[in-house]
Amino acid sequence: MVGYGEPDLSNPEVLEDASADAVESSKLQDPSGVTYMPNTQEPFSGFAKSVYENGQKMPESNWKNRKVVSVKEWNKDGIGQWSSRERCG
Repeated sequence: MVGYGEPDLSNPEVLEDASADAVESSKLQDPSGVTYMPNTQEPFSGFAKSVYENGQKMPESNWKNRKVVSVKEWNKDGIGQWSSRERCG
């Protein structure tokens, strides 16, 4: 069951929307082992991604309360290579 305010990532449409709104990984800051968006005080929660020069996704990670809870990676041709999901909490 998904709690209030948490996206249902088992729903492909929700996952696609979250992926489309992902923050570019290079924008995240990690000054002391805690990851933040610039000019914020709260640890980062949400999706972060990187892309190859051709626009295909590289790794995409899902963060919750400053911890990575899942990662998926693609090759330069857009073929999924692997994914990992950890239980957060």
